[in-house]
Amino acid sequence: MVKINENKSAICVKFTSNICVFTLEKEVNSNDDILSTICIPKQYKRSRGDGKLIKQHEYIVNDKLLKLYAWEAEKDPGFENKSELPPPLAENLYYGNIYIVGFDKNNKLISITKKDYKDMTVKFFEGFETLGSEDSWSSEESLQDDDSLHDFIIQDE
Repeated sequence: MVKINENKSAICVKFTSNICVFTLEKEVNSNDDILSTICIPKQYKRSRGDGKLIKQHEYIVNDKLLKLYAWEAEKDPGFENKSELPPPLAENLYYGNIYIVGFDKNNKLISITKKDYKDMTVKFFEGFETLGSEDSWSSEESLQDDDSLHDFIIQDE
């Protein structure tokens, strides 16, 4: 008989801002405000802060409860997490990797994906303009031949 792996996937937001999906090694209880590092595979906990992984916030996205866990204190200088997190965590500083674990509406542990993370950031960054998302010229603006911007453009002759 083949044993089915019932471990669930979670998100690792590396301190370098890379997003990875990993499989939890142990069950996570939805009532826990602290995430045990024994749930995280070794390769995803190389960058860490000091102390315990504390639940910082919960986001509801697509009928899923996404709980974000992070270290609030540094273990080694230079491992500040460089990721931009959605409000209300946007101004907070965390250290090492950040972990996001998913639960359903019955508080049962579920797998989450990079799409869930993307949906979370889109939903909770709503109202914030993404730089470079649109052309900086409006349809009503045009560049005149005598505009000072032409002074900076090198033209081939």
